[in-house]
Amino acid sequence: MTLYLLSQICALVALTFGVCAYLHPHDKILKMYIGFAAICMAAHFACLEAWVGTALSLVGAARYLSASYSKSAWLYYGFLVLGLGLGMWRYQSMADIMPLLAHVIACYALFHLHGRNLRYAMLVVTSMWLSYNALNHSLVGMTLESFYFVTNSLNLLRARKKPSHLAT
Repeated sequence: MTLYLLSQICALVALTFGVCAYLHPHDKILKMYIGFAAICMAAHFACLEAWVGTALSLVGAARYLSASYSKSAWLYYGFLVLGLGLGMWRYQSMADIMPLLAHVIACYALFHLHGRNLRYAMLVVTSMWLSYNALNHSLVGMTLESFYFVTNSLNLLRARKKPSHLAT
């Protein structure tokens, strides 16, 4: 099995977690499932030797899982600094700006937003990761982020029709 094929398998597993996450109405479950998906995406990016994506996916996994249990300002700033530091340390090209921006927005959203606002912010984050996957030629990664975008969008539309659909 080649590393590229293994990377795509990891992304497919992440896709499963992510779609389940965005379909779930509770923020805590959303954060936990996205955390599991981020672990799979870290393995995906490592197989592609996309090191900024790997580092930020690992930090993201810890951030999502931590944010599902705490809104601590210390955690927020800790993850913000850690992600930016790792991203800048492994920075290789202009493409690496996308996951850095996604990291900053996700950090803020996870520790300060909830409900619809959290999910709107995650649409922006998803768009940035979609771009990063495209620049790294990850077909399954692009598919994954596209599914996240569509699933999250549909869930937000459902919540507009039934306001109680999204719970915190």
